[in-house]
Amino acid sequence: MSKILQRDSKSIKDYKTRLENIRTTNRIENKELRKQKRNGLLSRKRARVEDAIAETRTYTLQDVKLAALQLEKDKSSRLESLRVLRRAFTQCSELPKEFLRVENALQCLVGILSGSNPDQQIEAIWCVSNLASTGCHSVCLAVVKLAAPYLITYLNSSSPVLQDHSAWAIGNLAADDSDCQAVLILQGALAPVLKLIKSSTHSSTVQSAVFALTNLTDYNIFRKEDCNNILDTVLAICESTNNTSSLLNEIHRIIFNITSRNELSSEVYYKIINQLSGLLSVYCQRDSDTADITLLTGCIRSIGTCLACVDLSGIDHRLVFADEDAFLESISKCLDLEEDHLQKETLWLISNMTDHKKECQEMKNRDMLSKILALCNKSVSVSKEALICLCNICTHGEPFVSEVCMNFCQHLRQLLLSADLSIVEQSILLTELLLFHGDKSIVGEIQESLLMCIEQLYYHQNISLQEKINYILQTYS
Repeated sequence: MSKILQRDSKSIKDYKTRLENIRTTNRIENKELRKQKRNGLLSRKRARVEDAIAETRTYTLQDVKLAALQLEKDKSSRLESLRVLRRAFTQCSELPKEFLRVENALQCLVGILSGSNPDQQIEAIWCVSNLASTGCHSVCLAVVKLAAPYLITYLNSSSPVLQDHSAWAIGNLAADDSDCQAVLILQGALAPVLKLIKSSTHSSTVQSAVFALTNLTDYNIFRKEDCNNILDTVLAICESTNNTSSLLNEIHRIIFNITSRNELSSEVYYKIINQLSGLLSVYCQRDSDTADITLLTGCIRSIGTCLACVDLSGIDHRLVFADEDAFLESISKCLDLEEDHLQKETLWLISNMTDHKKECQEMKNRDMLSKILALCNKSVSVSKEALICLCNICTHGEPFVSEVCMNFCQHLRQLLLSADLSIVEQSILLTELLLFHGDKSIVGEIQESLLMCIEQLYYHQNISLQEKINYILQTYS
C-alpha cells in the first residue's frame, strides 16, 4: 500500500479554512434550527378549561352570536353568557371569529374586564385568554390592542386569582407572533411579569407568570439590563427544590430564548452554565425508566446554546461548571438514553465543547468516543450530529484519530449509502480527517478499506461530491 502523501503548506491552510467554515456553518444552522423546532415539545398557546368539568356540549356559531349579543342586552345573564363564550372559544377557531363579527362584542367584553364585578372580571379575562389561544392572528391582534393595558394592570392586583388569569391571558397573547409581543412589551408587560414571579407565593400564579415570560421572550431582543434581570429571576427559581417539571421546562425555554437571540457577556453565560450543569446532574440521578426526557432535553439545549457562545480556552473550568466530572458523567448518561431528540441535543452540546483538546481527552477517558461512534447509524439527525462531533474531535489529531479510525470503517459503507447528502458529505470529511491526521502505523492498516468505501461514490451524480472524492483518492491512493 502506498504511503500517505504529504500536503504542502497551502493545501493544509486551505483544508483548515474549509473545515473551520463547515464547523461554523453547522453551529449556526443547528442553533437556528433548534430555535425554530423547539416549540414542538411544548405548546406555546394553552386554552384554560375547568379542571372539574368535562365539557361535552358542542357550541355552534349561533350559540356564540347569541351569547355575544346578550353580554350587552341582558346583564342578568351576563355571567352565564361569559361562561358559554370562554368554553366555546376552546372548541373551534371559527367561533372566536364569529364573536368578533358581532358589533361591539369585543368592546363590551373589555368593558366587563375593566369593570367592578369580580366574578364577571375573571370570566371576561378567561374569555380573552381562550380567544388568544385559538391561533387566529387577526383575533389576537384585535384583542391585544384593547385588552392588554388592563391585563398588565391586573398583574399588580392584590387578588392572586386575577393575577393568575391575567398572566395566563398575556402568555397566550404573546404566543401569537412578534406583533402581539411587541404591543405587550411596549405597553410595559415585562416588568410586572418579573415582579409577579419574584413576589407571588401562589404556585399557580408563578406558573402562569413564567408561561407569560416564556412567550414574551420569544422573537424579542432585549436590552442587556433586561436580559440580566430576566435571567436572574428565572435562575433564582431553579434554586428551589419544590419546582414542578412543567415550571422547570418553561424556565429552560426562557433561558434558551434569551441566550439564542441576545448578545450577553461571557460572565453571564458562565453563570448559566454553572447553574444548569448542576441541575443536569440532579436530573440524571433518576433511573433511565423514570427520567424526564423533556426536562433533560431543555436543560441540555440551554447549556449547549451557552457553550456555543463562549470560548472555554484559558478559563478555569471550576468557575464554569458546578462539577465538571459530574457534568461529563451526566452527558454520557444522556447519550445512553434511547431518545433521538435528546441524543441529538446532547451531541450538539458535545460538539460545542470539542474545540478544546482537554475536553476531548476527558470524553475519551469516559469511553464517550465509542458511544458517539455507535450513534453514527441512528436516525439521520442523530447521525449527522455524531459525525460533526467526531470531525471536531479528530481535528486534534492523536490519540483521538486512531481510536475513531479503528472503529469507523464498519459504519462508513452504510453511511455513504445514505439518501441524505449531508450525511454522505460529513462522512467523507471525517474520512479525510482520519487519513490526514492519523498515525501512519495505525491508519495505514485500514487506509485501503477507507479508500475502497470512498471509491464506490466516484461517479456520484453530485459534482461537488465527485470533486471531493477525486481529491481524496488522488491524494491518498
